[in-house]
Amino acid sequence: MNLRVIVLGVLILAIGVLFFLYPTVMTPPVHASDHSKLVRVAPGNYSYFQATLSPQQTLTVSISSSPQAVDFFVMNSSEFATWNSRGNPPADVYPQYSKLNATNYSFTTSTASKAENLTLVFLSRSLSAPNNVLVHLVIDTQTTFLQANEVPILILVCGIALILFGATRKDKVVVEPAEEAPSQPSGGGLAGLLGGSFGGRTCRYCGASVEEGAAFCPSCKRSQP
Repeated sequence: MNLRVIVLGVLILAIGVLFFLYPTVMTPPVHASDHSKLVRVAPGNYSYFQATLSPQQTLTVSISSSPQAVDFFVMNSSEFATWNSRGNPPADVYPQYSKLNATNYSFTTSTASKAENLTLVFLSRSLSAPNNVLVHLVIDTQTTFLQANEVPILILVCGIALILFGATRKDKVVVEPAEEAPSQPSGGGLAGLLGGSFGGRTCRYCGASVEEGAAFCPSCKRSQP
């Protein structure tokens, strides 16, 4: 078992859970579009235009109508096609964004995971004079950190893999080499105890010092090979 690997795996696993549950904003919203548009609405008629939102984008709309108020509706493409063919404003289409008798009005909406085409419809309430509606649209792009579902899942998998690897890994056992016993000096007598001869040879029988070339030991008088 390797505790260091297990601790690292637990930390990575915790980070993956954190990003999976609480994806955070990495950068401030970036303006993808910011413009104003003047819409002219004929008496007893309507005008419209579309705004396209990509995933992770936010749309902010502000309208100002003069000289009279207008009925303002927000629809998607299919709902607008149905309303345009029947001519009856659907009261249940995006009620949180639509507004009747609007003079000054603003709202914000966003898309989470798919692109969406929104149709902004302005219906005149006057039968005698046209209305001018000034519309200000801002589309912001939200950049999030590790928002994609695959990234937190990949972090979770790596953390679990490290924990399993650390739990099953066996640490290496280091074997210290045995110390060799010091070798004893050869030879006998006083010269052997002191680690050898002082120069020349030693007698093989008594261990006395024998000069080089001498045929007999000066101590025991034995012949030297």
